[in-house]
Amino acid sequence: MIILKCMGIFLSWFLGMQIAGLVLNSLQIQYSAILTSQIIMLFLIFFVKKKSEIIWNKTIWNEKEKINVIYITGAVFTGIGTAFFNQISVLMSMNIKIPEKTGGAEITLSYVLLTLMAAIVEEFFYRGTIMNLCMSRFKAGIAIFISSLFFCIGHLSPVMFLHTFVCGILCGYYYYYSGRIMIPVIIHFINNLIWGCIIPVFLYFTGGDGSTVDNSYSFSEREITITVMSVIIGIMIITITAIWMKKYNRKLLNQKGEEE
Repeated sequence: MIILKCMGIFLSWFLGMQIAGLVLNSLQIQYSAILTSQIIMLFLIFFVKKKSEIIWNKTIWNEKEKINVIYITGAVFTGIGTAFFNQISVLMSMNIKIPEKTGGAEITLSYVLLTLMAAIVEEFFYRGTIMNLCMSRFKAGIAIFISSLFFCIGHLSPVMFLHTFVCGILCGYYYYYSGRIMIPVIIHFINNLIWGCIIPVFLYFTGGDGSTVDNSYSFSEREITITVMSVIIGIMIITITAIWMKKYNRKLLNQKGEEE
């Protein structure tokens, strides 16, 4: 039943996107697909929360504990690691879109706002809602897997499937162990900020002519090497941070055991 409920929520978002697109197009109204997606997600988040009484923030070890600096640091490094790992999507597609030259400041501002909003709304949707619903029926590992699967399917991009799935697993993992929805939001935001804002702006200021590189574009050996190295660096950052956080979690559990 829980799986069907999650599928129903996900399909409601997808169908809502399609209907909104058809209506707005028929009225010849220009709209942002990303913004429309966030609005529909927000409606579903609060609707499901009201019906299911979902608790977004859960303190696992210490009821008096505030937002933990260690978890925030781990989230930042994990976000950086996933952004580097995202280069695997470039290897899979061999296609880069250079931002149109409508003004670097304008591009940066719009990307940052959409990046922040997407990180917040999507984490409340996939981790705060779908993962929490799954946690009421399944073990943590299965709940993280299911929410990550919905997360990568929701991006509607076969090229980004591997990256978004790994990102979903990491966000779910840190959400479960921190008990704070803010932690996966930070991971998601840092990843989006680097991939969706910093890299395009870098391309913009280093020779982007406002055009889109087509599928026939051939990467040089140097570009492929740099991309592969970025993926390896991302994996290293993610792994080292995960090991560090695992040791920290074990330390917290030991402290709890001593207090009891």
